[in-house]
Amino acid sequence: MVIYFSGTGNSRHLAIRLAGALRDTFTNSAHYIRTGETYEDTTDSPLVFVCPTYASYIPKALENFIRQGKFVPHKPCYFVMTCGISNDQIGSTILLKRLCDEKGLVFMGVRKIIMPENYITLFMAPPQFLAEKIIRSGEKKMDKIAETIQKGEKIARTEPFGFVVKASNPFFYKVLTNDKKFFVKKSCTGCGKCERVCPLANIKMQNGQPTWNGNCTQCQACICTCPQKAIEYGLRSRGKRRYYLEETGKKL
Repeated sequence: MVIYFSGTGNSRHLAIRLAGALRDTFTNSAHYIRTGETYEDTTDSPLVFVCPTYASYIPKALENFIRQGKFVPHKPCYFVMTCGISNDQIGSTILLKRLCDEKGLVFMGVRKIIMPENYITLFMAPPQFLAEKIIRSGEKKMDKIAETIQKGEKIARTEPFGFVVKASNPFFYKVLTNDKKFFVKKSCTGCGKCERVCPLANIKMQNGQPTWNGNCTQCQACICTCPQKAIEYGLRSRGKRRYYLEETGKKL
């Protein structure tokens, strides 16, 4: 079973590709996160979690999903984390192993795959031609990971950056993962797409305008999917290219 968490489509795209290569099924963790339902896995296949890298670790929303979920004991569990070039260090091996131990799962390793930068409230998204090149490279890396998983082998490698998680993760959530600076311009049509795509159900439409309610994880889904580009994040996002990878791969 391939389970993904995705804001702007990078992790979803690779998760669906991985599921196809493994001839396995996939599911979106956001459904359970939004509704509060407990996920129960009854499949025979290994678990593979695909998600973005948030300050060198998996999103807290996904971590909570795993903690609350019900899984078959002693099942192999893999992690694939997408990231932009600006966040290509992953030091989460120890923490993810502990998480697997808590859930009675067998930790089989974590690997990173660089995908187009989407964190536009802090960085710049790449131009389309470069994004397409990065995606193709990411797909090839995922295919190799699929081969390893099919063989039942570990994808673990030495991660010398464990201290990065302890140092950067608390700062990321305390300082950067808030929604206080989001606002909409007059061009907002009240279509409600931002409300529908938010994986944490943090956005509610009021009087035809979106409101953010303090449970943001900075996944960039709302700001990058707005058809009118009407959502801004203070001055940080102004003039920046939006990035969103549709399931069809047509919009970048």
